Parts: sequence; C-alpha cells; structure tokens
Amino acid sequence: MDKAIEEAATKIEDMLLQSRVSDSGMKLEVNEKILNSCTISVLSIRVLVQKSGLVRAGSNCGCGEEYSDSQSVAHGANVLLTEANKTVSGEVKHQLNLIVTAQEIAASTTQFVVANRVKAPQGSSNFAALGTASKGVTQSTVAVVATAKDCTKRMEDSLDLDLEKLTAHQVKLMKMEL
Repeated sequence: MDKAIEEAATKIEDMLLQSRVSDSGMKLEVNEKILNSCTISVLSIRVLVQKSGLVRAGSNCGCGEEYSDSQSVAHGANVLLTEANKTVSGEVKHQLNLIVTAQEIAASTTQFVVANRVKAPQGSSNFAALGTASKGVTQSTVAVVATAKDCTKRMEDSLDLDLEKLTAHQVKLMKMEL
C-alpha cells in the first residue's frame, strides 16, 4: 500500500509539472492549488498507513479487518488522484467528485481508526501516533474540500468576466450547460 500511495504522490507531481507547461493564468493557479492540496492529503494518508503498521505490530490480533480498512483509505488516495486528474485536465467542469472523494477518505479514516482502537493495547503510544496521523488526514481532506470549493468559485468568477466576449448564442449554451 505504501508503494501505491507513493506512486499516487508521484503522479500528482507529474500532473502539476504538466499543468505548469500547458496552462497559464487562472487555470494554472487553480490547478496548482488543487494538486498541492491533493499532494498533502496523499502524503498524510501515507503517514496514517505507516503508523497503522506500528499499531498492528503491537497488538495480538489477526488484523485482517484493519488491513482491509487501511486498503480502503489507500484506495481513496488513488481515487483522489483520478479525480484530481479529471479536474486538472478539464474533463469535469466542477470539483464535486473531488469533494466527495475527500469526504469519503475522511470517513474511511474514521472507520480505520475505530477498528484499530478496538485492537490496540490500552495506553499504546503507537495508537496515539495513529490518532495524530488520522487528524492530519482529516485536516488535509478538509483542505481539499475548501480548495475545491474556492477554485470552483474562482473559475466561475473568471467566466463571468469573459461573458462580455461571448456571443449571445454562446451565452445561451453556457446557461443550458449550467
């Protein structure tokens, strides 16, 4: 899982470099903000998964369920990557899927921590570290949501400015799409 998360972080960095080459102005600024927030989220997920290995090592359980939960969180990182790519490439016009994915990661993280709490030895310092890592994931997913909403607003505001340059037909098409 650690390798998959590392690959996701690398892919996000590649998307950022590609965006810097192909985009400019508001589009580049929005892409950078979205990709930076996603990078931070993926890296915080990586820390969470690493800390969960310490908790599992310190407990006397089979840990199959926790492993499944950690896979769910790690899978969320890959879905976040996919949605960030769609957003940056212009495949989607809004960041709703990115927001939903970030919220799903936060929910999976909560479920993951609760599953580990049940199995962790009482007073475990490793579990305390896992709790800190989960707060990092929660904060980073909140940042992804806030960034996506802010970037959506910025893009909509920039479109408002460009409406003066559009023909009446183009304005009607845009209204219908919205």
